[in-house]
Amino acid sequence: MEVVPIADFNALEDAADELPAREAEVVLAENGPIVTMADLLADLFTERGEGAATVIAQLGKAPRSSTNSSA
Repeated sequence: MEVVPIADFNALEDAADELPAREAEVVLAENGPIVTMADLLADLFTERGEGAATVIAQLGKAPRSSTNSSA
């Protein structure tokens, strides 16, 4: 086990938060699919292969198209 200075740990945590935010900005800039937080949370409790999380998981596999969901 290695001890890491707290400043390095905090920098790593900040980077871990920044990466998904940048990826989301790219998806939005490319008019990628848009899902609401309600859709995403509901999908966490449904069968695999249905819903918003599946769309997000397949972003790199299918052409992107803009869809708007109302919650």
